[in-house]
Amino acid sequence: MTRLERRAAEFLPILAWLPRYRLGTLRGDVTGAATAWAIVVPESVAYAQIAGVPPQNAFYAAPVALVAYAIFGSSRNLVVGATSAASILSASTVAAVSRTRRTRSSCPPR
Repeated sequence: MTRLERRAAEFLPILAWLPRYRLGTLRGDVTGAATAWAIVVPESVAYAQIAGVPPQNAFYAAPVALVAYAIFGSSRNLVVGATSAASILSASTVAAVSRTRRTRSSCPPR
């Protein structure tokens, strides 16, 4: 492996493990992915509702997090999903933006 390939693999760990991936583990990996999906999507929908954003946003956010971790993550054993901390931050941000827009829209035009 050249120096450039090593540096790229440090930034994108998928470049290191994908060429050595054993197809015999694919069935278990697909089962694991389906299990993660079954947990992450409803959790993300719930947190989206808590944050005050449309629940449909979870269908965009959940897969992005899972795919991003598959590409950039370096641990084989990690659960990726929505957290209560993220939902609280989202709720406070959405609430602040909503108050600002509501205040601006209630002002008479100049």
